[in-house]
Amino acid sequence: MPVFADVMPEPSIWYPVGGYGPTSVYTPDLGIMLAKIRWSAFVVIFLLLLAYRIVCLWKIFKKAWLPSRWSLIPVYREYLRFKMIWRNGRWTATLLCPVMFAIVLIFTFFKVSERFGKDKEQFWMWLWFLNPIFLWILAFDKSKYKK
Repeated sequence: MPVFADVMPEPSIWYPVGGYGPTSVYTPDLGIMLAKIRWSAFVVIFLLLLAYRIVCLWKIFKKAWLPSRWSLIPVYREYLRFKMIWRNGRWTATLLCPVMFAIVLIFTFFKVSERFGKDKEQFWMWLWFLNPIFLWILAFDKSKYKK
């Protein structure tokens, strides 16, 4: 009768590479590593875009003689933007309905281009489609806010 040790397979067969056991070495899964890297890159890009937007809105608020520090608080920032453009903040309630907010935002971009003395026929459309670029233009060009 064979001895028990002669019947059992070698430990390398029991525990494949990356498996678990006393003789295996942990090898991290490449897919999990790439997912963590992509997630981290997404978070970094999101934070950079958020900082970019805050800087642009800070400058726009400064041009409109509004307290710039309030561009850091999201809902109040939208309230002040509507107050700056429409002379009242009641349109802030459209934040609750995304479809209505998108429609009101188109008209708001039209009024923004009017208030800052831009070409109304084209600037509002570019502000809608390429918002980050034209927000930068609006913030850092020589235009003045007209009440």
